[in-house]
Amino acid sequence: MYCVFLSSLRATVAQVWRGWLIAGAVAACSPTLAQADVTTEISLQRGHDFYFDFYSVSLGLSATNPPLTFHWLESASGQVWRQFGDTNGASNPLLKNNLNDIIHECTNGLWKLYLNRGHPSEQLYQFSMSINNLTTETLGEVTIDFPADGSTGVTTTPTFHWSGPSNTLSSIYAYTAHQTSGNFWSAYLPGTATEWSPGALTPGPNWLLVRYSRFDFPGISFSTPTNALGAPISDWTGIGGFV
Repeated sequence: MYCVFLSSLRATVAQVWRGWLIAGAVAACSPTLAQADVTTEISLQRGHDFYFDFYSVSLGLSATNPPLTFHWLESASGQVWRQFGDTNGASNPLLKNNLNDIIHECTNGLWKLYLNRGHPSEQLYQFSMSINNLTTETLGEVTIDFPADGSTGVTTTPTFHWSGPSNTLSSIYAYTAHQTSGNFWSAYLPGTATEWSPGALTPGPNWLLVRYSRFDFPGISFSTPTNALGAPISDWTGIGGFV
């Protein structure tokens, strides 16, 4: 029995902000203030699927404590958004063939973070984002050497081979899955790794993802989120890097 590799996905992801936000929110049945621990993420990615190369931006939003309604994060244009606490929905992926279009989406105007949106205690914070020296070379290509897209007759116990950007040295996430059954293997590897041997794969159509990461990119910065009165959100930390 053999595997067919429908697609080899490769990506370098710039995790451009991870903020830990501690903000006062009115508790549902109490006049006292409760602490809402909210984590937000804004990610830029260079990737490739079976058909084309692309650049994209995506968001993550979560909280330790359930919100009274839901939290909401969106770009200035509103094209990219993420919700937490109700449907946990998100905008469709914003895919562009030009990195500058993604940078423009991130830096052209103020991002909005709503805490408990639609509730009487709703709080809106806004912040700006700047990106410098982030180029197509920074988000270097990942090349899958084995197996190639569309390969047939691949053994169910393969050793995958790839090459990636030399400036990204923190870690690599590798993931392979069967197209229909969902059976999968995954591993976090050193940033210098160029091969991986997972367990036995399910015969039939499979796909492979190789993603490079790191957390020390200095070219991305953020203003501190503030409300309409100019008051900053408390206990905020922003981190630029790759993930």
